[in-house]
Amino acid sequence: MSAGTPEDGAGDVPEDVEDLPPQTIEGRVSELEDVVEDLGAALVDLARRRPAGTGAGQAEDEGKPNAEDAAPARSWVARASTEDWRELAAWVDWLNATYDLRPSKSVFPCWPAHSGVVLELAALRAAWVSAATVEASDEPGDAMTSWHGDLLRPCLARLHEDYQLGACEDRHKPPRAPRPTDADLLSAALERVSSTSDDDLNEGDVNRSTGELR
Repeated sequence: MSAGTPEDGAGDVPEDVEDLPPQTIEGRVSELEDVVEDLGAALVDLARRRPAGTGAGQAEDEGKPNAEDAAPARSWVARASTEDWRELAAWVDWLNATYDLRPSKSVFPCWPAHSGVVLELAALRAAWVSAATVEASDEPGDAMTSWHGDLLRPCLARLHEDYQLGACEDRHKPPRAPRPTDADLLSAALERVSSTSDDDLNEGDVNRSTGELR
């Protein structure tokens, strides 16, 4: 190591650390530890003051779509193509045939006319595709077992118990028209919201069992 130009007594420093007495080395190490500690504290303080959305993670955030700019969510029925419908219909027919379901427990042929049933079946098929893909891999695990126990049976039960499809075993019965939200009651609720600020609303104003305003 070259001696360089002496500054602030630097010329008095021995060229080799081994030439320094132990007391001097310990002192220098202690000084360096203090400097490192001070630098760490300064970095923490700077990180706290840095505005959100800047720094190392900013590039990743810029590549992600903003929730406000994202396309509105649409159900499978709204976004499905004709090919999607054909694939789902073929899969439903495969399901009925492969599992040899009892007629009363099978997916009735009129399922395309029941939008809620369509959404259930589309979701069930998507989960099946995922489980079947895992089963075909080198580490199959219990994905397909879970699909049968946790998804298939409960879904089939819901189709017949919760949807109007359950009344279509012998023939298709058009679903009854849904009852829309009562416009008068909705208007009354909106008026209560607009006339009540968050500061005025307290826990005692809400019915715990129904969630209604008192």
